[in-house]
Amino acid sequence: MEEDLFEGPARALPASAPMARRAAAYTSRPDGPSAAPVRHRAGYAPFVGFLASRGIDPRTTARDPVALVGQLRAHHREMMDRPGLAEAAAVFLGNALTALRPDACWVGDIVRGPRQRITPLTLLTRLGDATPEQLEQLSERVRAWAAAVYAEPLDFPEPVPRTLPHPYVRPAGAEPGDAGALEQIALALLTHLQANYRVAVRSGAPPSLPRGDDLEGGGWAVTVEPGSPDAAPLAMAVSPVRGVAVRAGALTGFRFPAMPRDVFEEHHRLRNPAGEVIWPTDADLRDLEQTVLAVAEGRFAERFPGPEPDWFEHALAYERGAGSTRKRGGGLHTAQGAEILDAARTRVAGLQRGWQPWPLAG
Repeated sequence: MEEDLFEGPARALPASAPMARRAAAYTSRPDGPSAAPVRHRAGYAPFVGFLASRGIDPRTTARDPVALVGQLRAHHREMMDRPGLAEAAAVFLGNALTALRPDACWVGDIVRGPRQRITPLTLLTRLGDATPEQLEQLSERVRAWAAAVYAEPLDFPEPVPRTLPHPYVRPAGAEPGDAGALEQIALALLTHLQANYRVAVRSGAPPSLPRGDDLEGGGWAVTVEPGSPDAAPLAMAVSPVRGVAVRAGALTGFRFPAMPRDVFEEHHRLRNPAGEVIWPTDADLRDLEQTVLAVAEGRFAERFPGPEPDWFEHALAYERGAGSTRKRGGGLHTAQGAEILDAARTRVAGLQRGWQPWPLAG
């Protein structure tokens, strides 16, 4: 049976390299052309035959995901009992959801849109126990997925480069594997900011800095306020146990390394008991440096794009052209607290040109 119910030719998913277990959930800035995204995935023919055998028009069903959900629920047990049919039905469902939005596509077994990621096979599996209320909620989610209008992706900031009187240099002796290297680099960055920019420095960090145990092990915290209201403030909390936590701008948080030392060592022993434990890695040290330098140089942006009240984005452009973006939604209000979140939204909304480079000293 031909697979021609959705736009374009049906295609298999491309093979992808697995993500490292400690990799951050960032989207890399592309260095060149990439393969076209898969919107019409192959592999749903068995489900088309199943629908036809039950007197259901597959073409009509392909254009109506809400009705499709009802059919999946009605025939759930039979589909789950037949080898390969649930997988084919999941592909059909994913194609139907993708067809609702021109900005949606398959990424592995996930259908990804601008704000949501849906795993069709997981959704299908859970339909068997869904109550009528849950079915209605799912139908409403599908309608919202189809109708929502979102802002364009946040651009990477690219300010005009400036020559600083005192370029940053990593301190001698700050080497991977030495927990003290994190503090050395944090102090060197602080000195660099004070030497090159008009800033006010105070001890302590804002309440929005990630987690309350960042000073574990005898650490310290500092907040750097640039001398311009449209330049992003920056705070660092440094701990020999947890590493360095950074709060930039109104709400964006970073952590270097991503795991505290004890957690990282435990994970490492489970994966490679005989291997050498290196905490922090060179990438951790480099990312800390690049993040702080990018904020000061205006290569950093934040946005509350809507329509969801707690959806938040940031973009960070590294010195040599690479960059990362990160998005966050659902639960942000609870995680940060209403007062902090409202203050962040107000601050970002007041930026006419986004975050600007810090003013130079002198």
